[in-house]
Amino acid sequence: MAAAGVDDFDDSRTIVFGTSTDAVQAALDGNAVALADFAMVASDLSEGRLIRPFELGIRVPPEFAYFLVYPVASAKDARIVAFRDWLLNEVHNPQPEPTLG
Repeated sequence: MAAAGVDDFDDSRTIVFGTSTDAVQAALDGNAVALADFAMVASDLSEGRLIRPFELGIRVPPEFAYFLVYPVASAKDARIVAFRDWLLNEVHNPQPEPTLG
C-alpha cells in the first residue's frame, strides 16, 4: 500500500477468506474488495451487481483471468481506490524473478 501512497494503511482490518466463493460473496455484500476468477463473477458483472473498475494489461484467455470487483457504491471509497492503484502499479511494474544460487 505504501507504493500507492498510503502510509497509514491499517492491515489489522485485512480479511483472508478460506475460499474464493466467500471472497466474492463478501464483495457482493459490500464488505470487501475481491480478486476473482471471471467464471465466478461473469453473471454478477453482466447484471451490474459487481463492477470491474479497470482492464488489466495481462493477455490471457478470459477463463484464466482474475478481476478486481466490488459494488458500484464503493467505487469512490479511498481505501478501494488506493488498493486498486497499488494493484495496477504492481501489475505494470513486476518485480524481477528471483534466481537460485
